[in-house]
Amino acid sequence: MPDPLVLAVDIGTGSTRATLFDAAGDLQFVARAPLQMSSPQLGWSEQDPDEVVRATVNVARKALARAAGSGIAAVSFSAQMYSIMAVARNGAPLTNSIPWTDTRAAVEAEEIRAEPGVSDLLAATGCPVQAIYPLSKIRWMRVNDALPDDAMFISIKDYVLWRLTGRLVTDWSTASGSGMLDLVSHTWSTTALSVAGLTVDNLPQLESPLTQLGSGDAGMLTDLGLPSGTPIVLGAGDAPLSSIGSGATTPDVLAINIGTSAAARQTITHPAIDPSGRLWTYFATEDRWVRGGIVGSAGSVYDWIIDLAVPDSGTTDDSYSRAGELAESTPPGADGLMFLPYFSGEQSPAWRPSSRGAFVGLNLHHERRHLVRAAIEGVVFALQRVRLAIEDMGDGTLREVSLTGGVTTSHVVRQIIADVLGLPVVVPPGHEGSARGAAILAWVALGAAESIDAFARDTLPDAPRLFPNEDAHTAYQSLYEDFVTIADRLGPSPNSKETTP
Repeated sequence: MPDPLVLAVDIGTGSTRATLFDAAGDLQFVARAPLQMSSPQLGWSEQDPDEVVRATVNVARKALARAAGSGIAAVSFSAQMYSIMAVARNGAPLTNSIPWTDTRAAVEAEEIRAEPGVSDLLAATGCPVQAIYPLSKIRWMRVNDALPDDAMFISIKDYVLWRLTGRLVTDWSTASGSGMLDLVSHTWSTTALSVAGLTVDNLPQLESPLTQLGSGDAGMLTDLGLPSGTPIVLGAGDAPLSSIGSGATTPDVLAINIGTSAAARQTITHPAIDPSGRLWTYFATEDRWVRGGIVGSAGSVYDWIIDLAVPDSGTTDDSYSRAGELAESTPPGADGLMFLPYFSGEQSPAWRPSSRGAFVGLNLHHERRHLVRAAIEGVVFALQRVRLAIEDMGDGTLREVSLTGGVTTSHVVRQIIADVLGLPVVVPPGHEGSARGAAILAWVALGAAESIDAFARDTLPDAPRLFPNEDAHTAYQSLYEDFVTIADRLGPSPNSKETTP
């Protein structure tokens, strides 16, 4: 009989996935289901939590059917960070789930930043006070939603796990993306609780990402045919798990993921906080944290450009291929066309929610190929801003980039990243880095792997590096300075109330 597999469930923003990984860390199967997003008002984003549960159950059922001949060693979870919803004491939803894309709490974030003690909040939690974080959104919800005093505030991952297992708990990693977890003590920050107007009773129980829940007899997992007592590993947030799954577990590797959004992260061995609030720091697991920043509009912006420049191109792979051909036919700098990707505002490192996307320098000479090339370069320039802020913190010299995400299947995207950053780029096999990270947590929790570092590194093949073109890198250094200048000029005016923490 084949060796048992780990079922790793990854609850994203646009889809939920159930994957099967073997003990060597190799992906054996993946089932995906799309998730819908509603926007009832400008700047709002919501998801039906029960739809997320249904989608998760459906893909899990497919994965379990595929694993019938092998068996399941454990189930582990990865999920989108920053989501928040209110539930009653019995777990029944009182609101929809509000994901990271929602900016309704911008005023609340501004109010919190003006309060005394905000520097203590940043130092404790590692999260800048911004509208994307549940801390600000909870404050908005308590004022604008008719919620009982004993309402609990949980992530979408917590809700799915409650429905599946009957346990209402959260992991330190997901909690660290709320802006309310003390990164050192692994407890809810008393300062954050005061700011949000909550007590610990309004938040779920905290546990290590390696905690094994056990499926028990409650919840839906037993209905799927999973044997009672199968270890349920709590798992972590998708950002830290993406770093673990891609092998970027040491401070000298910059992990870049380009999906709907994009992020650049460095794994560190201590919870170091950026005192200026440019970057966030999140808990990964036991002795690892990740520090980095996010570009809110990345893959979504690229897809939007492709829809304009390569209409009726068929499948996503076809459209990326044709867009790549257009970009490769265009020199670095897109013949003077600059693109700002801040369609949903600028996040790290400047944190300017009112910033917007723009093409700058457009003239009658420019064609579709210039639009595509400029779009890629704009996203990578935005990531370069995050990379330089990371290096400014002084935790080791970055020697290479580990690149994940669907957009990065394009060779030209990979090459532009190498050329702008001036670093070799390695692309780990597969596109399920967060799910693989969740599977690694499971094998470590079960005692089948010595450590996360060793497992993540030793089970990845030595993929070839894509090296930067020195001439292109030199050209991009000057273009990057132009990008920063334009971004700053098109950001909020000096009299704007919008400031960084």
